[in-house]
Amino acid sequence: MFMALKTSDGDHLDTRGYECYPCEAMDIRQTYDGGFVLAGNVTFHTESGDSTCIGVLKTEPNLDQRWLRTWGGTGNDGAHAVVQDSDSGYVVAGHWGSDSWYIAKLAAYPVAVEERDLEAMPEELRLQCAPNPFNATTTISFTLLHQARTRLAVYDIMGREVRVLANENFASGGHRMSFDGTNLPSGIYFARLQSGEFAATRKLLLLK
Repeated sequence: MFMALKTSDGDHLDTRGYECYPCEAMDIRQTYDGGFVLAGNVTFHTESGDSTCIGVLKTEPNLDQRWLRTWGGTGNDGAHAVVQDSDSGYVVAGHWGSDSWYIAKLAAYPVAVEERDLEAMPEELRLQCAPNPFNATTTISFTLLHQARTRLAVYDIMGREVRVLANENFASGGHRMSFDGTNLPSGIYFARLQSGEFAATRKLLLLK
């Protein structure tokens, strides 16, 4: 998980861990509102091997999580540095694949991200789950702006893939998939949608 530790003159004040897939924070900066933004990488475990993407997490001044965004598609992506610019957005730099660098700009308030909700929402797609929390089935809906090969999978809190709901070409527009957690233990799960080079993640809470 991502972790933030706060001190004053070296004295420990607070430590927070943020529920996530296996991940590593590479940079942290204080933001204009007194909170913090962390950047690093997030790893997903799949049957075909590990896939690492870019992760950016924003906190409140008291270190409570506000939002988390992940994106990337080469399987070996990560963020090395993040800064907040003059319009309160975020500029992230890191590696894209094994042989390319990138610089990306994030809005100050990512589109459709609810406060304190774990979610990734690239502009190219939308991902929603309802009901959430659920027992024991929920509907995962997503909207694509372009036709693309799209993969929808569910992971547990350790980043292990527990279910592949779709892995095929989808037309642009809205789509719905049912996720049945009857045979899974209660807990936190993550629905991850990968469409082309874009990805979105949504936190699920299974209660029985």
